[in-house]
Amino acid sequence: MCIIKKIYITLLTVVVITGVTGCEVITRYKMGDAVVTVGKQSLYENDIRSLTSSLSGEDSAKVVEAYIEKWATEVLEYERAKSQLHADAAIERQVEDYRRSLYLHAYEQQLVQERMPKQVNPDSVLAFYERYPDRFILKDNLLRGLLLVVHKDAPEQQNLKKWLGNLNEENMENIEKYAYQYASGYELFTDKWQPQSNVLMRLPIAQGNLTDMLKHNSLIEMQDSLSIYLLQITDKKLVGERMPIEYATPDIEQAILGLRQVEFVEREKTRIYRKAVEQDKIIYKQKTPNQDE
Repeated sequence: MCIIKKIYITLLTVVVITGVTGCEVITRYKMGDAVVTVGKQSLYENDIRSLTSSLSGEDSAKVVEAYIEKWATEVLEYERAKSQLHADAAIERQVEDYRRSLYLHAYEQQLVQERMPKQVNPDSVLAFYERYPDRFILKDNLLRGLLLVVHKDAPEQQNLKKWLGNLNEENMENIEKYAYQYASGYELFTDKWQPQSNVLMRLPIAQGNLTDMLKHNSLIEMQDSLSIYLLQITDKKLVGERMPIEYATPDIEQAILGLRQVEFVEREKTRIYRKAVEQDKIIYKQKTPNQDE
């Protein structure tokens, strides 16, 4: 049975009540009671529930007690700071600026989610791809192909290599049947570009060695103490080349949406301002430095 101190703190008194079991504490939390009160601020069950969800009773008691102490100390320190600094005007301005920025950001994100179109048409993607070619230079080789991992003693390896050399419909069917029977690893990515670094994670070879092999071979064979690895490359794009547009498309779409969001928010700001001017909600009391004489 675990013990936790349930602490109620005010600015003038501190009362510690012991003898409450962890189970009792958790039950009270679920009822939504205030766990601790400091002055006019309280810490509630929902504020600390996640701290105890995966812990045992005794461990949760220790974690909760430490969290309560930290929270209460911060509140007390904050109250003392406010009284000592006497509502410093500069701090209050910073607090208000931060509050305003939080509200503005949340409001803009809500507008974007509710009203900004999220679809990016292929013509826009192509235009972006052509306009910024230097943004799509490869820093890692891209590969398409097929990877098979079989035991060293697997049968019909010569036939398997022959099928891999010509990935027509019949040979693909033979490869899939073979993989089902003998392969410990099988990955088909003939229709999806994979970074070489991703493929390398499945092979017993160093990055530089694989790069050298790619320059001269379409079928790459290697082995370790137990297995033979057969990598058939059907297409490749090397470092320094321009990445295929289909591989670049997700990044392009994100870039376009980012630009669209900036423009959308700026238009909304302009609309709000103009509407306020039309409704006489903005009244200039005197000329600004930018107004004509």
